Amino acid sequence: SSMSANSTSSSDDKNLHQLDAVEAATLIRLNGFQRTLKDAVKIQDIPVIVTLASPPFVIYHINELWCRLCGYTESEALGQTCRILQGPETCRATLASLHAAATSGRDIEVRLLNYTGDG
Repeated sequence: SSMSANSTSSSDDKNLHQLDAVEAATLIRLNGFQRTLKDAVKIQDIPVIVTLASPPFVIYHINELWCRLCGYTESEALGQTCRILQGPETCRATLASLHAAATSGRDIEVRLLNYTGDG
């Protein structure tokens, strides 16, 4: 089944632009090299998604493996929330637990049914 993507608000767009500026000045060390977060995500050999740290947890970076696994292009996913992965059988109670842990900064391990871009 097809699901509609959520659009971002102007404040989300502003946050993404601010993060771009911060990220340009921030380097992380990975495999002995300094890289931007975006570059570090792209070279991982597992599917990776990075969201903003506060609700609504807008998707900020993904890599090609995530795109292939989930069936979304980078342009379709960036700026959206993980709601694009939810469908009719996604457990709402598990989502609530995940959201509570994310907003409070607690670790959590859950099993969640997500959907690919083609349903």
